[in-house]
Amino acid sequence: GRRCVPLSAFEDTRSSHNRRLAKLGQPPLHLEEMVAARLYTGPLYTKYNGVLRGNLDLTRHNLYTTTLICINSAIIKLAHLTEAVRIYRGISGGVLPPSFWSANEFKVKGAVDTAFISTTTNREVAM
Repeated sequence: GRRCVPLSAFEDTRSSHNRRLAKLGQPPLHLEEMVAARLYTGPLYTKYNGVLRGNLDLTRHNLYTTTLICINSAIIKLAHLTEAVRIYRGISGGVLPPSFWSANEFKVKGAVDTAFISTTTNREVAM
C-alpha cells in the first residue's frame, strides 16, 4: 500500500536523474515537477485525468492547470531517461471500440486519449 514519504526521500533519485539529464544536454527535473509526477501516481490521477477528459464535475471545476503543466514537463524530461520496453494498458471492459480496428473515411484507425495514460510492464496487471 501507499505510505507517507517525505520529499527528501526522493532527492537522491532526482539528483541522479538530473546528472543524467545534464549529460544529455537536457534541462533538470525541478522539485515542482517531481512533486506533481508523484501526486499523479496516487489517487489524484483520477482528478487530473478528469480535467483532461473534460469531466469537470469530477473535479468540482478545479482545473489543476499548474499541476498538469508540471506533470507534462516531468514526463517530457524523464522520457529522455526511459528505456524502450513493451508496455501494457488495461482498458475498461477489456475490449477496444470498433473505431480502433476499422478505418474511417480518412483511412485512420486507432484511438486518442486526451489524458495521461497509465501503463505497466506486467501484462497480468493490465488484464
